[in-house]
Amino acid sequence: MPRAKNQATGGIATDATGAIQRVVRTSAGAASGAAQPSGPTSVFDAARRAKPPRAKTLDPSTVVIRSGVPIPERNGGPSSPYTAVLERMQAGDCVELNDRQAAGLKSRAKAMGIKLVVRKLDNGLQGCWRQ
Repeated sequence: MPRAKNQATGGIATDATGAIQRVVRTSAGAASGAAQPSGPTSVFDAARRAKPPRAKTLDPSTVVIRSGVPIPERNGGPSSPYTAVLERMQAGDCVELNDRQAAGLKSRAKAMGIKLVVRKLDNGLQGCWRQ
């Protein structure tokens, strides 16, 4: 990095090529007016320099639109173990789960549009009935 000229004002100096650089003044440098360029002052400055360039913005005139392309099927099985349980349950069936599992089953049933009733049982578990 080229040495900064003595044109430092407010922590900024220019080198021989005219590029702007951040500078740090030491106590001796402050008295003499000499400025020295510094490296990154924080991890954030280093990260800013390390970032890859941003992708170009979308140019609508270059986008190709295709019609009649079928949507492919989803890969894999059910997205949640609760989905498989709910698909196996018939109306009126009950499962006993702990509190966390019952909350997960109730949430998944709601997402699937299935009505589920949850009640606390005497054994400390939750009973989940499909309606």
